[in-house]
Amino acid sequence: MTAKIFKFSVLVLFLAVCLSCLIPVTQPPAEPPPAGEPEPPPPPAEAAQAQPERFTLNFSDAYLVYVPQNGTLQITAQGNVLSYGGDWEARKVHPYLFHMRLRTWQGFFWQVNTSRREVFRVRGGTFGSVVGGTSARLDLTVDVVGGAGASEPERFKIKFPESYMVYSPANDVLQLTTEGNVLSYCSDWQRCKLRPNIYHFKQNNWDRFFWKVNTASKRVWRCRNGVFCQLGGSDELLHINVGVTR
Repeated sequence: MTAKIFKFSVLVLFLAVCLSCLIPVTQPPAEPPPAGEPEPPPPPAEAAQAQPERFTLNFSDAYLVYVPQNGTLQITAQGNVLSYGGDWEARKVHPYLFHMRLRTWQGFFWQVNTSRREVFRVRGGTFGSVVGGTSARLDLTVDVVGGAGASEPERFKIKFPESYMVYSPANDVLQLTTEGNVLSYCSDWQRCKLRPNIYHFKQNNWDRFFWKVNTASKRVWRCRNGVFCQLGGSDELLHINVGVTR
């Protein structure tokens, strides 16, 4: 009797193993991948070639230099003069203290202290006088040549860590800006659109060269041996970051 029970138990176990091989095991559903922001599709090539709403040429090396003895004022970037200061005025308050402003500025001016090497934006004050007004220091660096301490310097340079030229092709507006203030309205500049994405820029005093901007590749070149507003010439790539708004 015991032998029969043993054989029956073995048979039942054998059948159970066989059935487990035949019946598929149900797997739990795979977890969906974590949700995230879908990557935007790259802009079509024709969009990059189209005329932008505006674009900026961003400088990291621009500066204003002033020579008190003869009143020379220039704004420079990438080794080229962007403004010869014809629309600026400067006044010496003390040998070490100068007031400067673009002639179109209203209600404020810059005050440069070459002894402390600081620049302030003064509002409500009197240009050429230290009387009145409220001042706020600007994040600008002043380099001074000659004139130690409170004496008059030979010249001084105001460095702009962030400045840019912005151009709107639709209305042909070009401006040079830093610290929220326009440095020049670029009335002495020429500009030409060769293609919706290619532009030439030239300061009127530049001789035998101009700048070429490609808003599709976001590059700027100094072009020599070419003709302004025509393709051609030899290009030298400049270290200028181009921002494009479409």
